[in-house]
Amino acid sequence: MEIEAIAARILDAIAEIQQALPTSEFSLIDESLEKIAAAIDEQITVLRRIPEKMDPGLYFKAFRPYIRYFENVLYEGVDRQPMQYRGETGAQSSIMPVLVGLMKIPHRSSLLTEHLVAIRQYMPASHQALIRSVEAMPSLKQVADKSAFNQVLEAMANFRDVHYGWAQEYIARRTPDPIGTGGTPYMIWLKQLIDETRQWQR
Repeated sequence: MEIEAIAARILDAIAEIQQALPTSEFSLIDESLEKIAAAIDEQITVLRRIPEKMDPGLYFKAFRPYIRYFENVLYEGVDRQPMQYRGETGAQSSIMPVLVGLMKIPHRSSLLTEHLVAIRQYMPASHQALIRSVEAMPSLKQVADKSAFNQVLEAMANFRDVHYGWAQEYIARRTPDPIGTGGTPYMIWLKQLIDETRQWQR
């Protein structure tokens, strides 16, 4: 909840960039990017605190089984066709897709990117619309200050690094099953996102 709350400042900064682009106020764009990077850094600080309230062993044994994907769910008396549901996954948050859309990170087309697009169906319609509007913004790569632009990308990669580490500690080292709660080979895909984010730096 705190990470999502901090994201409000990211959205405010994106709105500032949208206002600055038509007037080519590049200094305001750079300042807004720096605000975004600072907010992501605060989110990372929160993300690092997960073990304070959730022991890895407790998560794996008592909590994770209830948020995994569900297959062949049949609603008796409602529908004769079994339904498939993805489990809880960080990809259901709109924070990172908004940032990827803002920074125009060209993630390699794969089953991963298809999954990330499909998972948007789990988001509120207003979140889906926001992501589309940010994706439609012009690229900042050539107009923004190199340092400010790279700060955001490095903060995003650092956030993913911490998430990757928790996925390893809380899940991967406890089971040979490579499939995460969202139904994906999470360790391979998370590493790909980290690498491609850093590769996009100027």
